[in-house]
Amino acid sequence: MANEQKDLEKAYGLIQKDRLDEALTILKPITQANPDNADAWWLTANAASEPRDARRALVNVLKLKPKYPKARDLLDKLNEMYPPRDDELLMMLEIEDIEPELPSGPLDEATFDLEEEGEDTYVTSDIDSLFSAGDEEDEFEPVSERASARVRDEEDDPFAIAEDDFATVAEEEDPFASLLAEESPRRRTRSLRSRLTVIAAALALIALLAVILFVFVLGGDEDTTTEEVNVPSDPGDLVSVDAASVSADKAAELESVRLTTEQEAKVLVDPSAEVVYIRAENGLALMVRVCTVPGPNIPQLVQNGFRVVAPRSTIAALSAELTMVGVSIQDCTNQDVLYRAMAASPDAAAFTNNSTDYATFQKTWQNIES
Repeated sequence: MANEQKDLEKAYGLIQKDRLDEALTILKPITQANPDNADAWWLTANAASEPRDARRALVNVLKLKPKYPKARDLLDKLNEMYPPRDDELLMMLEIEDIEPELPSGPLDEATFDLEEEGEDTYVTSDIDSLFSAGDEEDEFEPVSERASARVRDEEDDPFAIAEDDFATVAEEEDPFASLLAEESPRRRTRSLRSRLTVIAAALALIALLAVILFVFVLGGDEDTTTEEVNVPSDPGDLVSVDAASVSADKAAELESVRLTTEQEAKVLVDPSAEVVYIRAENGLALMVRVCTVPGPNIPQLVQNGFRVVAPRSTIAALSAELTMVGVSIQDCTNQDVLYRAMAASPDAAAFTNNSTDYATFQKTWQNIES
């Protein structure tokens, strides 16, 4: 344990010197041998050069310690700057949050104080106080021991947290919290941000060229009509069907269920929510469809959508017709499916009846590729 803490201290010092590859070389064996070490994952997130690797490490931190200081803020900022792709949304859903009550109105998007442009969020004047000069033979003090010893004089404990620096100490203190502080930046944007800036500029140029080509094509074809260039109202091939075409004798009841579900979804999920039937294996799937943009709120939209649609699977009179339920999160402007999944009615019914919890229910989802 002592050697592991010293390795964490060494990795921390390397991160301070921007020697990230060397830090990751130290941290990787620790996370492999002891995957429950939240501090090691936290340092890994700060040393990672790719958003996906940083996101994976932060998810691991929050799975182990949901209240780990600043981890959730950093994850939210990362998701806002670099939204997760479809396959990464499942990773985000691994975090076991305290299950919130469904909101009574539209979901509010969290706001954050983003760092000033050009400043690095990983360094601060507080860093030296964490690993200040002291007896080199002193053992790096674990988080729990530092919390209990914070009242000692700093000359006796070079790693103690000064009361002038913090008014209170959280139950789960972060020995590397100052990696996110922004008081005294000492270096400019790291290579990852530079690379991503270049990529973003290239994508913007490609988009501009596509718009110019699109306008040129329209201008050269006088017979082009408005209907030919309209954005389809149903992106991602989510083709809705009339319930009567599947079950004429149950059409009225199926439509009533759809309308009731849609009213709830507009209040509990998102004002843009629609509810439609699509063809599924051996029957119909009742889908909640939401139009939005890529962002950190997508996992919550998915969860709220399933909580609205899952109870419909318990309607005994429609058990033969309604075989699946699902949620489709779409960027309707750009005709892109951000996330889509369906669950079999028996699995949804088990969740509704509290026979399984949300995490278990989630494992039964069928992720539908766009």
